Amino acid sequence: MLMPKKNGINTLKSLKKDRLIKNTPVIVLTVNAIENGRTKCLALGAKRYITKKENLDALLKEIKEVLENEKKE
Repeated sequence: MLMPKKNGINTLKSLKKDRLIKNTPVIVLTVNAIENGRTKCLALGAKRYITKKENLDALLKEIKEVLENEKKE
């Protein structure tokens, strides 16, 4: 969510506007969860919102679930 020059919300908006990659699943990974960040990101089309406090196993599980769901769609 916190990046130089462009924040995560604006980056996600840009990704979802790009016709070539707008359907690519996005998992937001952040060290500093902002207020309402999860709600905003999911509303903008992110598949998951994970804080870096969660462990690597949780991240891998989320990636696997997103990819499995994409295969079904």
